[in-house]
Amino acid sequence: GMHTHWATTSGGTVFHMTPPTSADDVYFDVNSFPMPLGILTINSNALCHNLDWTDVENFPDMAGNSQIEIYGSLLFSPNMTATYNGFYLFKSNDLGNIIDFSTITNNVGNIELNGNGSWLLMSNLIFSGGGGGISLTKGTFNTNGKTITCGWVQTWGGGNRTFTLGNSTINCQGWWVANPESLVFNAGTS
Repeated sequence: GMHTHWATTSGGTVFHMTPPTSADDVYFDVNSFPMPLGILTINSNALCHNLDWTDVENFPDMAGNSQIEIYGSLLFSPNMTATYNGFYLFKSNDLGNIIDFSTITNNVGNIELNGNGSWLLMSNLIFSGGGGGISLTKGTFNTNGKTITCGWVQTWGGGNRTFTLGNSTINCQGWWVANPESLVFNAGTS
């Protein structure tokens, strides 16, 4: 089964008995894809705490189109690709999470931030073809001066939300704001 591919240590031979949960950190490193151009396919809804590709080599691809719920940080590497076109759902209740797509252009259709936590964008966020979008429904999102190119940005929902742009450049076709009474919007110089 799928869980036999999840070793308990880097390069290890002891495997988890179940797929990762919202409490499990998932790391990909030099031992994860020993052959060039390996593929990780997300073909059913997936969960993890942190998803970290920073030490990967051999240019593997994250593929698939099912939803992935991330309860911590997302860290990509310039030594990988991501043809994944599913839905990223960030659901952390912790402060200090990082979203870093490195140099990856996203095929993804949507990113939603929906937790009581906070996320700091550490890379430009470019959706292929300018489509797709970002939803902030609960929590704090700081674009940290990065450039975002997407189809739309929206913020809605009854949860407390803080959207901080700083000096980011946002290239999108539309902005939608609903439930402004629970939104703190810091436009900065954007």
